[in-house]
Amino acid sequence: RMWAVLLLAPVFLIGLANVIGPFVFNQPPFAGLERVEQMRTFTWIGALVLTAVTGYGMYWLATTPRRNKASVTLFRLGELQVGYIARRRLDPGQALRVLVVGIFALLAVLTARHAWMAAYINYDLATEYLVYAHGAPSNKIIVNYLTEMSQRLTDGMNIQVAYDDKFSWPGSWYMRQFPSAVFLGDANNASGWENYQAVIIDTDKSARLEPQFADRFYRFDMIRLWWPMQDYFGLTMQRIDNALGDGEMRQGLWDIWWSRSYDTYGAAKARMAGSSPDEFDIDKWPVAERLAFYVRKDVAAQLWDFGVGAARVSGLPADPFNTLRCDTCAAETAWTAAPGAFNAPRGVAVGPDGNIYVADTQNSRIVVLAPTGEMLRTFGALSVTNDADPAGPPLGTLREPWGVAVDAEGRVIVADTWNHRVQIFTADGEPLAAWGMFERVDPTFSISGSSTGFYGPRDVEVDAEGRIYVADTGNKRVRVYDSTGGYLMDIGSEGSQPGQLLEPVGLAISDATGELFVASTWNKRIDVFSLDGSFLRSWDVPAWYGNTATADSGNRPYLALDRTGRYLFVTDPDSARVLVYDTNGAPVLQFGRLGSAPYGLGQFGVLGGIAFDEENRLVMADAGAARIVRFASGAFPGLMVEVEAPPEALPTEAIQPTPTGRIF
Repeated sequence: RMWAVLLLAPVFLIGLANVIGPFVFNQPPFAGLERVEQMRTFTWIGALVLTAVTGYGMYWLATTPRRNKASVTLFRLGELQVGYIARRRLDPGQALRVLVVGIFALLAVLTARHAWMAAYINYDLATEYLVYAHGAPSNKIIVNYLTEMSQRLTDGMNIQVAYDDKFSWPGSWYMRQFPSAVFLGDANNASGWENYQAVIIDTDKSARLEPQFADRFYRFDMIRLWWPMQDYFGLTMQRIDNALGDGEMRQGLWDIWWSRSYDTYGAAKARMAGSSPDEFDIDKWPVAERLAFYVRKDVAAQLWDFGVGAARVSGLPADPFNTLRCDTCAAETAWTAAPGAFNAPRGVAVGPDGNIYVADTQNSRIVVLAPTGEMLRTFGALSVTNDADPAGPPLGTLREPWGVAVDAEGRVIVADTWNHRVQIFTADGEPLAAWGMFERVDPTFSISGSSTGFYGPRDVEVDAEGRIYVADTGNKRVRVYDSTGGYLMDIGSEGSQPGQLLEPVGLAISDATGELFVASTWNKRIDVFSLDGSFLRSWDVPAWYGNTATADSGNRPYLALDRTGRYLFVTDPDSARVLVYDTNGAPVLQFGRLGSAPYGLGQFGVLGGIAFDEENRLVMADAGAARIVRFASGAFPGLMVEVEAPPEALPTEAIQPTPTGRIF
């Protein structure tokens, strides 16, 4: 009987847990007629029957006397010999000891179960608490991918793969089998990505480096390293009380312990704390470091498991600037705004007095530097009003200005970006005029709205006639005003067709040829218009891959024509390089590369605005490094630097805007 009780005890305990559990987890039986609720009810009834049967069986075994055939006592009564069979019950103390042994037997079974789960089921997953920080399955998955790719591409292990310092733990051990693998370190100065068939970098770096990849790679996001859930950090008695007082949370904690399932816990936490209900989905695990695995598209096309394959594979379009890089082109000097540092400077312009005017964007001010780099003055103060204030921001205040220009009279015109207006100042910083208000134009209508509406204007330019051109970035157009702010016309409209714009920012004007150059950021092209608004031509730019309508770094390209009027300089802000074209779109040169602090004179952070002074020296805002740099006039080999008399401007007709002001 002792062995029978020992066998029944674990079954009884399991049944008892299933009888009590639904009430503990606020999921009682007989709570509804839905299929799940009925299944819960029948399960509870079954557990109740099992508990009752096993409980009664244990009670009967412990209390009912039994015959012991081996124990016979003989009595001699006279000549009569009498025998009887002794009866005895299971001793209660012995029954209790058997029950305790049964409990420990159950614990042993549970220990074996969880050990099996840890060793053979959840060994690679962060859901398992028996393992702390450890590599995620992606490390082995990537190596398996690389092995298959290499064997199919090179008939060996000679795939060209690059990896950074984060993947090197534990990736370096796996990378030893690929003799052509390249360790990039922190990858700050890495380049030549088109030479690699695969690249592995940490996601913290990918946002900074991916614009250099252009459109040559497929990206796969994976988890590199993870930890078990850490919601127990900062645990207090109040949190414990809240958790144990909620039935769904109690069920969630049980599910984590019993089956390492976080579904119910995640739902309960979302209800109680407002977090995402899928926070603990394995592909969204919150306590993890992630990586980006890139496969070059022409390689993927040959491996149909990795990309869209074809019977005939052609190479990727070559970047026309690959053979035009100038690695020796470096700035001659760099300036910071001491005292008081720059904070993400964007627009830059050079006035007729030779001074340099900088839109110190995050400081909401204009900084004026002497040609030697000495800080002369600042003007502007942070606006504290909002878009809904009918009075508008006070004159002379700024909110993240992105663009600045200086006209022939020395007036400073500022694109006051998030005040959605244009302001004019004297060279000394006295405010003269302002116009503009927030207005989002609906592209489904053919009207342009009011004549002073803007949505985050990012750049501003002035032509020889004093007309002011404003990149109305959010409304996908360029607005043109006379020197006093009188409205003249709009150039461009939202779209991707010839003459249409998406996120226009950088502007450059050639007075000699009567042309306006516009950086249409999301179209990834330069659009050229006549100064009367007629579309002339455009060309694609192999850059700005950090800026799309759906995934945007927030940085924007700027343009500048050098003093000869022959070369258009175009910034690729996220790649920290400058592309040089002739005015017909032929590539000429590229220079600059992404760096890290302390930045050298040939390495930059995120590029901002650019301009040329009277000596044809390039002045550029390095927003990422919080500085202004200047290049000597002869810094760019092969470019004509002497400023010749410009050719006569092409005759243009008088500007005749339509009644709505839009040029079609």
